Amino acid sequence: MAFLDEIKEEFRELATELQTQRDEIRVRAHLLGMEAEEEWRAVEKKYEQLRGRMNKASEAAEASSDGLKAAVELLGSEIKASFARIKKSL
Repeated sequence: MAFLDEIKEEFRELATELQTQRDEIRVRAHLLGMEAEEEWRAVEKKYEQLRGRMNKASEAAEASSDGLKAAVELLGSEIKASFARIKKSL
């Protein structure tokens, strides 16, 4: 059970980190041009996918924790990279 709690905590920490970055960028993105706005829309879709997967992971962590964790971590990395590119362009 400790392993599942650890995974859930990692997901919570990732979600909190991404939410903070998302909120900061959302404010700044309001002022950006179309190119950054397009990337913002794409990363928003990925962010929503990640949140959905995290919710499902929390509910079904006992069933397939390893594969799901890897998928969520990959999507989280992609979102972080997109956030970094957007921040760099601000």
